[in-house]
Amino acid sequence: MQDKLIAITDTSLYEDITYYLDSAYQIYHEKNIDIILNLLRSYIIKILIIQIDGNLEVIGHYLRILKNQFIQIPKLAISTDHSLEAARICGELGVYRVVSDQKLNTLKEIIPEIIHTQYFSIPLKEFGIEKDKCSDIVNNALEIIEKNYLSINSVRQIEEVLGIPKYSLSSEFIRSEIINPKKLLILLKIKHSEYLMKNPGLNLTEIANLAGFSDLRRFNENFHRVFGSSPEICRRNILVEGISKFWMDNLNNDFL
Repeated sequence: MQDKLIAITDTSLYEDITYYLDSAYQIYHEKNIDIILNLLRSYIIKILIIQIDGNLEVIGHYLRILKNQFIQIPKLAISTDHSLEAARICGELGVYRVVSDQKLNTLKEIIPEIIHTQYFSIPLKEFGIEKDKCSDIVNNALEIIEKNYLSINSVRQIEEVLGIPKYSLSSEFIRSEIINPKKLLILLKIKHSEYLMKNPGLNLTEIANLAGFSDLRRFNENFHRVFGSSPEICRRNILVEGISKFWMDNLNNDFL
């Protein structure tokens, strides 16, 4: 089933690019910038492929529009301009990765990796939570949290969906011997942010928004509560150590 949609902007390498893509992808190829923008608004596009040639001023203008309006869509650049300036512009303007036009054969491995990094959710089992061992109310709450944690701003929202009294959900979680729902939401969003940190095209404000925090200040505060350090410092360690090792070595047990 072709459910992973890829948009490719005007590129002389279209046939070469599609040759190396898996048949599972549905591909849109469009030259007109306005049509591309409407396409990005109308469909769930998993990745946007852009060719970088010598006209860096035009490419820079185009990338700024894409970053401002479609930060959630990862961008992959195919570069025929191998200059450091082209790489710098791509990095500053939200391109996840730049691939040389001489290495198109790597696309089959790179594209699934980029899609996984951008489109994922954190399963509760990563926190040792088994839903089938809880009460019905807690089970239902956990289902809601697992599927919607990025868009949930308060425990009260979950209680309203379940039709239960205010403040009652925390008591239900205690009886099931599970971390309280407010802290669980924070942990899920923080762990989600760590995966986003692997994307060099995203700054911390953008990561905070994509991870479900209302602003950078709240993101920094909660990150410090969980790990005792700022996300800026931790980002470097995450890239070096990997998420699993970083989590085990740095999690503040007093938060749990």
